[in-house]
Amino acid sequence: MPIAESELVSGYMTEYSGFRFLMFFIGEFATAGVFAMITSVLFLGGWGVPFAWFGWSDIDSVANWMNLRRATHHVHQDDADCVHHHVGAF
Repeated sequence: MPIAESELVSGYMTEYSGFRFLMFFIGEFATAGVFAMITSVLFLGGWGVPFAWFGWSDIDSVANWMNLRRATHHVHQDDADCVHHHVGAF
């Protein structure tokens, strides 16, 4: 399977530049913020605490999510090809 080097560098963002890339980037962070608010309300007791605590738990949820994404190993296309050649067809 051929590998597109530009896809390995920046993924699906390769086609976008300038303002469109900015909108995608802001959209991803906004989605993380919305999910952090939902997590805070549903699992961290955000409905019964002061607004400052709600805001802090949102920030903490986003930070934990980013650290989890940073700490886990991402399987890249070239890694999958290497395993495929050593193991055989999946």
